[in-house]
Amino acid sequence: MPPAGQETAIRDAVAWLDCWRVDDHGWPDHATGRELADGATPTRHGRRTAWCYGAPGIARSLLHAARALDDNALAEAARADLVELVELDAQQAAWDTEGPTLCHGYAGVLRCATGVDHDMAEHAAAQLTQSLDCERPFLVTHVEHGNSHDNPGFLTGAAGVALTLSELAELPARSATTPWDAMLLIA
Repeated sequence: MPPAGQETAIRDAVAWLDCWRVDDHGWPDHATGRELADGATPTRHGRRTAWCYGAPGIARSLLHAARALDDNALAEAARADLVELVELDAQQAAWDTEGPTLCHGYAGVLRCATGVDHDMAEHAAAQLTQSLDCERPFLVTHVEHGNSHDNPGFLTGAAGVALTLSELAELPARSATTPWDAMLLIA
């Protein structure tokens, strides 16, 4: 358990996230300053399945909180949020991700699901590998607002996709002291 002040801060953050839920398994993609001040429910629902704005990233944050607090109920609720995304896509309400990359794409969803929910990770991996294109210089394209471009970079390019896929394949075999995605606070 974290020290008392940290435990209180974590519980307050969890309660704050919970009050912004817009349904059983989702959050708005963002809230304006006025909505935050007024406590108004945001009406926009874009990018709710991308890790950077939506349920996968928030669920992963809640899993970190659950681990810090040793709270099994919170961990199960966070896992349910991830499972809901697989069921959503199975119901033909496709994810609002764009392309294969970490930011806004399948690699970000895959990274959030890895080690947490096997079905979601498998589904995201299938979507990711289907989006690989041997005709592209870096094998992947970053898609944003309907426009695609080649990028070798980390968040919006091939490097992030390669790291995500290499971890899924359990490469490299040696263990690292710090996970590659530590800067994203997903690990």
